Amino acid sequence: MSFNYNNLAEMCRERDKYKESLDYYNKALETLNKSPNKYSEIITYVNLSYVNMALEDYKKSLRCIEKAEEILNESKDIGEAIQCYYNYKAMFYYKMGYFQKAMSYAQKSVDMCISWGREADIEASYIILLCKSMLYKDLDYERLLKFAEKLFSNRKYRLGRQACHNFAEMFIEQNKLEEAKSFLKLSNKYSLDINTTHLDIVYEYLSSMACSGKERKDKLELLARLDKTIESKEIKWKLFKHLGEELFNEGKYYEALRQFITSLNVLRMLVENVPDEYKIKFLLSHNRHKVKECLIKTAQEITGKSTILGITLFGGEIKDVRKAITEYFDYKHFNDIIRKEDINLVMNNLGLNKSVMGSFVLEFLSKINNFSQNTEENIDSLIKMLAELTQAKNSFLAIADDDNDIVMLSEYIKNENRAFYKYAIEQVRQTGESMVITDVFEYRNNIEDNIIPNDIFAVFCIPVSWSRYNHDYIEDRRKQKEPNQINGYIYLDTDTIINNFTQETFKLCESVSKILQVLIENYRLKKISGIDKLTNLYTRKYFEMVLQNEIYINSTIQGTFSLIMMDIDKFKQINDRYGHQKGDEILQKVAAIVLDTVRKSDVCARYGGEEFLILLPRTDSEGAYNLAEKIRKNIEKARLLGYHNPITVSLGIATYPIHSSWMKDLIDKADQALYHSKENGRNRTTIFDINMIRTVKRVDKLAGIISGNMVDDQRNVETIIEMIELQKKHNISLDERLNEFLGKVIEVSEADFGYIFILDENKNVIEEIFRQNINKKNISTIEYNKHVLYKTINSMSGEYFIDWTGNAPVDPVTGMPNWQSKMVIPFVYADKIYAVLYLSSELKNREFDANIYNFTARLCEIITPIFCIKNE
Repeated sequence: MSFNYNNLAEMCRERDKYKESLDYYNKALETLNKSPNKYSEIITYVNLSYVNMALEDYKKSLRCIEKAEEILNESKDIGEAIQCYYNYKAMFYYKMGYFQKAMSYAQKSVDMCISWGREADIEASYIILLCKSMLYKDLDYERLLKFAEKLFSNRKYRLGRQACHNFAEMFIEQNKLEEAKSFLKLSNKYSLDINTTHLDIVYEYLSSMACSGKERKDKLELLARLDKTIESKEIKWKLFKHLGEELFNEGKYYEALRQFITSLNVLRMLVENVPDEYKIKFLLSHNRHKVKECLIKTAQEITGKSTILGITLFGGEIKDVRKAITEYFDYKHFNDIIRKEDINLVMNNLGLNKSVMGSFVLEFLSKINNFSQNTEENIDSLIKMLAELTQAKNSFLAIADDDNDIVMLSEYIKNENRAFYKYAIEQVRQTGESMVITDVFEYRNNIEDNIIPNDIFAVFCIPVSWSRYNHDYIEDRRKQKEPNQINGYIYLDTDTIINNFTQETFKLCESVSKILQVLIENYRLKKISGIDKLTNLYTRKYFEMVLQNEIYINSTIQGTFSLIMMDIDKFKQINDRYGHQKGDEILQKVAAIVLDTVRKSDVCARYGGEEFLILLPRTDSEGAYNLAEKIRKNIEKARLLGYHNPITVSLGIATYPIHSSWMKDLIDKADQALYHSKENGRNRTTIFDINMIRTVKRVDKLAGIISGNMVDDQRNVETIIEMIELQKKHNISLDERLNEFLGKVIEVSEADFGYIFILDENKNVIEEIFRQNINKKNISTIEYNKHVLYKTINSMSGEYFIDWTGNAPVDPVTGMPNWQSKMVIPFVYADKIYAVLYLSSELKNREFDANIYNFTARLCEIITPIFCIKNE
């Protein structure tokens, strides 16, 4: 079994899939623990050493080979395993810069092969060739080319391409670019036989280096922009170092300094994984020490100082290797030069001569002055500002919800490190103190902490809490170890060494936390009072408050915004067929899709059972239509009930101020547009049109019933209860019940007078019931509009309208007609019409609208069954 795992690991290793290869080698070791085999164990540990070396983890690589050495010392007659061990030791010493030792081990491998009557091991011969080239710098082009061709002829394609790349790099260092290009050409020739991401990146890097002048710089810059895709630190430090040299030659010293600092930092990460006893030699070989030399030279050019702090080489006996390495990689002085230049650029652009503090305060005040009514938008604005201040790559503001789960209120995350984010927040929660790490490497030197990911160089995690008490009280609480009441966490980190994570910027971030605390409190209050528990959208009441405020803002700035009203098509059928639990699940999923589709500045609410309203600030009808269509398509595409049962929605749009400047009317218009979508086949979006004004059917079933005004709502509910009780009054006649009903409807609608026309089987009027508003005795009654009555009877649909016909009474004072607002509603039950309600009011006193129509229509629906019940 271990043999199989080793073969699988070798296949992965051949394709540079080293992490997968590690897994297979470790599985091979597990099987060998159950069935020991010394030869296989040594080979597996040697291979593990190679893989860790390829991953540039030289510490693990050395530990694996030491384990192999232990087994070797206890074993006999394991020839080929020893030869593999010699090859590894040769390559390890070559990487570390011990070229003589490397040649010694490689020669042992060659001699062993010869003693067996075989040809010298080609890998060992390759290492000897590399070491001689590094030691004597005398590159024999023909000899090296012949060797590379031999590798390919022996079908050692991967090693052949690696050799071509190494030889090309050596010639580039001696500025022999034509020779380098010939090796790169040979490598490319065999790229169809073997090509991996790593081989491809090395080839691209060396191809860039084989160019000269502007072409070299341009290609290096292009490659540098892809640095996140380059896993090899050995390539990365070289890339940034050579790009820095090109910029230096152009006189772009600050840009060059940035590249050299970045190169030094990558080199520092590389050295971190080298065993302590090899660190110094590792740094002094393979031209790695030249990065620091370039850095100092550039800093001298910028500052004009002949002496710059920072050692370039190690001299004499080194007692404390770690301390010496830390001093060698101390980049703070160079980073300060960069920061000073960045501040100067900002100040020059602003035309100011102020400190970082002064600049920040100006921007901070500007942000506060421009706060909107949207709390999340304001939080976003401040988090963005802090990210810009610190030059953070990842930033967020998090709070704990009712279940103590972390919820992101604002997040700008490029590199996912969720586990570390939770760790940082938990550390801050437990201690009540900020996590402030301005230099991860310095932090790791002082604290053994492997939690921080390798791609993070600086971190701030700051608790957001009230400063309710004075300094003495807070200090006393700390002494007593009382927990702080933390309401949120500001998190910032960066993956670049050139950043602005300093003690000064930390203090500025801390000061902003006080404002964020207020915003979090506002958010929580809004959440408690204004969030629908099922869908996590805003409630109807909260939405109408926001909408009213939006109308006020836009009325002062002559702005525009749009409303989208949305309804789930055939939702009742979903509840009837699948049950209310499934219906609730659909509501939640639809709401989630809406939230994922809209912008952060948009406000979404659950307006009724399956009805939703969306407020789109600064959006005209066309923009609203585009977003509505995106929502509609996303919901349909989600196939929430399975592939063959798509959930669809219908949407209606109204825009302020072109459709209306009043809140209720604007909602009515969106509702009428939605109804138009329903009537025209569903699963579509409609923008309100003036021709829809006579449409009185609505999707919003609560319109006119629930208004948010407690007095009106209570009156409406009491009226509904009265109508239900009236329907059950079987001890009085039909006419008496209808007369009582008409009186109540006239009262709640504030009509001047009204009729109920009772019909026979043939839809002929057989009886009229008339009542006048008792509070409007002086109002003159006029004949009803017969055309409208018969239209309602035939269509079995109602409407409200202004009657501009010429039979309106004339006002004796003004001499103008008293135009009438009319409302007609049929009593329909089981597709049969029994009667028609006809209401009228002088327009100057009352104009019927969609809300009163909807409420009156609901009352008619409640009372209609009395026509079907025989009077007792």
